[in-house]
Amino acid sequence: MTIQEILDLGKMGYTKADIEKMAAEPKQEPKEEPKQEPKQEPKEEPKQEPKQEPNQAPDNNAKFLEDLNKTLSGFIADLQKQNIINSNNRTEQKESAENILASIIAPPLRKGEKTK
Repeated sequence: MTIQEILDLGKMGYTKADIEKMAAEPKQEPKEEPKQEPKQEPKEEPKQEPKQEPNQAPDNNAKFLEDLNKTLSGFIADLQKQNIINSNNRTEQKESAENILASIIAPPLRKGEKTK
């Protein structure tokens, strides 16, 4: 098992114990079966089903994670743009004569001040 494979397994969520078990197991090589002479029967085309090898799972996960990262990057960029737009579009309250007089007569409390 190469270092890259170990790192990929760690990224996929396997624990140290899981990886050690996989590394300890000997690779199972397909055993050669003794060839039998074909019988003279009408040949039928066998249905071929797509086989998924265990090595395809990391590829699928990697593709999924890549797509997810692209989507999240786009989302984060859009969110940052929206925050910039919102920060530039602040509406300041226009002070009217009534608001100015009210603040002079009864000034707003500041942090840490107590009412009299």
